[in-house]
Amino acid sequence: FNMELHGITQMLIGALLLTEHISYFNILPLYFLLTLSVIPMVLLARVSYGALLSVSFGVYVLAQMGLSLDQWPSGRFWAFNPFAWQLIFVLGFVAGSRREELASRIDKSSFIFPVAIVIVVVSAMCVRLGIPAPSSSDRGALEAFLFHKNNEGVVRVLQFMALAIVGYRLSPLVARLAPWAWSICSLLGRNSLVVFGASALAAGVGQVLDRYGIYGALYD
Repeated sequence: FNMELHGITQMLIGALLLTEHISYFNILPLYFLLTLSVIPMVLLARVSYGALLSVSFGVYVLAQMGLSLDQWPSGRFWAFNPFAWQLIFVLGFVAGSRREELASRIDKSSFIFPVAIVIVVVSAMCVRLGIPAPSSSDRGALEAFLFHKNNEGVVRVLQFMALAIVGYRLSPLVARLAPWAWSICSLLGRNSLVVFGASALAAGVGQVLDRYGIYGALYD
């Protein structure tokens, strides 16, 4: 009993210190760290966006080479390696800061949007066909490098950028043809953390109901 109590105490302390990650909520520690990184990120961006992107890509490369954080007390790696996923955060910050310039380049380009469409469509087809292998244990070294969720594989970065471009170009069409859908999506985006928390709780309840049924969840 004392050993179990000690383990539970360690788990609770680890959860409060963001070093023990609970399933379906293990992205929250990443959110906190990325939020803390805003100040140095903005200061570096004041020097130059090139310097910010260079540092971010450098840290990303180090993450692909093994730089990570350990959970405590379990000793596992973080489900979302902050040294890798910071790249998405930085790319989003730079895109938002230079949105008018980037939007102009995308609108004037004759190939950026078609290439982004191809990436999104091919990615959707690959998921449908089971590429990469659904189980990470069945993936080869190349698949693991390209699609790894923990270290944000290279393909995931490309998919993020392509999806952002497609979303930007299609947003006026969606807003015009389905304003109700546009309004809902806008609210979801502006309240993403609350939406995530509610969805994670709903997913947990759904798993309990799926495994034990309504009667088992209520009475067993």
